[in-house]
Amino acid sequence: MPVFEYTPYDLQNPLGSNSLSPRAAYFQRALYKQKIYPGDLFAPLDTWYDKTYYGRVDRTQNTIIPDVSKLAVIKSATTPTLVALNFVVDAFEDFVAHMQSARSMGVLRSPSSAHPRVNNKIVDPRAYRAYIDPATFYDNHLQSVHNAFVDNLDGTLLDKITNFETYTDWFINYLKSTAGTLPLTKTNYLLTNFVDMMYSGLSISIDGASAADDEYKYDNYISDANFKFYARVAKKFGFTVNKNIPWMLTADLFSDAILKYIGRYDDVLGNPITKYTFFEELYVWTFLGDIDTIKSFIVSSYNSFVEIFPLHQTKIFEPYCDKYTVETAVRPIVTPDPTSTTGYPDLVESVLTDKKMVDLYLYLRSTEAKTPIRMCKQLRDDIYNMYNWGDGGNGYYSRLQLAAARINSIYKNFIYPGSAELLDPHGRHYRKLF
Repeated sequence: MPVFEYTPYDLQNPLGSNSLSPRAAYFQRALYKQKIYPGDLFAPLDTWYDKTYYGRVDRTQNTIIPDVSKLAVIKSATTPTLVALNFVVDAFEDFVAHMQSARSMGVLRSPSSAHPRVNNKIVDPRAYRAYIDPATFYDNHLQSVHNAFVDNLDGTLLDKITNFETYTDWFINYLKSTAGTLPLTKTNYLLTNFVDMMYSGLSISIDGASAADDEYKYDNYISDANFKFYARVAKKFGFTVNKNIPWMLTADLFSDAILKYIGRYDDVLGNPITKYTFFEELYVWTFLGDIDTIKSFIVSSYNSFVEIFPLHQTKIFEPYCDKYTVETAVRPIVTPDPTSTTGYPDLVESVLTDKKMVDLYLYLRSTEAKTPIRMCKQLRDDIYNMYNWGDGGNGYYSRLQLAAARINSIYKNFIYPGSAELLDPHGRHYRKLF
């Protein structure tokens, strides 16, 4: 991003917003990125241009989501339903108490003619936004994929889909054709900009304003008489201020300040959690559930399709002539089977076999990664060997999870965009995640 010549007016009136023309927006976003945030403070967290996967992947680039059992309610909040990871809540409550004490002692500036820009949300902080269930975004995405497929079916294809098996053939082909445009797997979709980073459980916002409004950021936060104090106190209690959303506080992994709060909680062995056990204790790998989720999606998509189009027609031709009759039949719905170990009836298991699901997951992950390596027989055999190594679910991981783990171990190394600036001369990733 080039450095422009900014006037004193520009520096005091950032006007970036989503309503600007492309040229004006480029200028304003460059202004905010390069000049607006105070340079004499601790380095802020930049999740727009730098650490875009902060809280979304672990140290070895596995996509993660918080373990919901480790969430806690935020008492200092505008609503009683806001939650975040337990140690984040502890640190935030101490941060709030410190700011309130500073206000009562007169350390914080109050509104006056000399300091007209004093934001009460800094002086008396409360949580406005916090953890958001990532399933909210992903389920909406899958629903839009289903809707797009059904909306684009023509009459000829509709009559070719007579049952679950024929629907699956067409639908899987459609999923494969779209995976390169927008990821279908949860593992990769949660890394897109369509998903709110609040799902990490690491962040709490003390304002509900739009992050697109640079003028609001400057007037209500960056130019506020108490902003520098606010940022320094946040650092003291283990938070970093988000550069592009200055009212968002995110746990500063793995600073000494935040490790003090993390260490209050024990791992499964009863030992204090450390930065080395942090992710395995507080997060879940998404790839472990990917194949089952996609399988469930295919079944639910078919049933939704049948609800809209319960009938299909078939032409029955008479022998040796062009005459025919039209028969109308009901498309059978797929119902759960409580006696099955998987919950699905034999029909689903015979159509969506483990091999078919492993092959589909491999194709999707490869396509989503822009096909970085050739899907040769050796690669497939390696994955099938991992599947066969399992015990069918009697151990800690199922066969499908073991296959997914092997596939993930290959393609997690290609989550970054294919940009040369992210690689060293030997092709290794150097961008720091934490």
